[in-house]
Amino acid sequence: MDITKQKKQIDRVKKFACSELTASRYKHSILVAETSKDLSKRFKADLSKSYLAGIGHDIAREYSSKKVLKLAEQFGINCDELQKKHPVSLLHGPVGSKILQHKKLIDDEQILGAIYYHTTGTPQFDVLGKILCVADYIEPSRSYDGVKKLRKLAQIDLDKCLYHCLLGSYNHLVSQGFKPHPLLMKTLSKLKY
Repeated sequence: MDITKQKKQIDRVKKFACSELTASRYKHSILVAETSKDLSKRFKADLSKSYLAGIGHDIAREYSSKKVLKLAEQFGINCDELQKKHPVSLLHGPVGSKILQHKKLIDDEQILGAIYYHTTGTPQFDVLGKILCVADYIEPSRSYDGVKKLRKLAQIDLDKCLYHCLLGSYNHLVSQGFKPHPLLMKTLSKLKY
């Protein structure tokens, strides 16, 4: 894709993200896009794909549970019981991916796959998916305990950083009494650090 087409596509996705997200969520998406782009330079991924994935990753994050479930059904997404119980947190990636595809804003399967699995991860993650997932955890506005260590690790070892990001999610979910999604468990099991 030439630079002019890439710029137009990025502008269209940004405009749609602005229409769907609050100002703070949109800012988060831009920071994830910029962090993804920076990580892509280091780990040799496509910069424009990483940037687009970052902008679009949370497009359905602020929808109601009812809307997310309705859209999941319309798009033919097979939901498990855990996703039905926590639709916004576990289905905003899959639904967002399908929305961006349906609205013909993004047709690249690699970008759509990264968005689809950015919350739970997947054992089949490629470099773009790993970058998006890590960028979502470490973008500059994040301020939880341990984020500085994760930012440093992300500059050295993407897989190890992804593992520790997902392990943090796992530990948080368990400490709150929630059951982690099986895809999260399978991704952690594959990474094993």
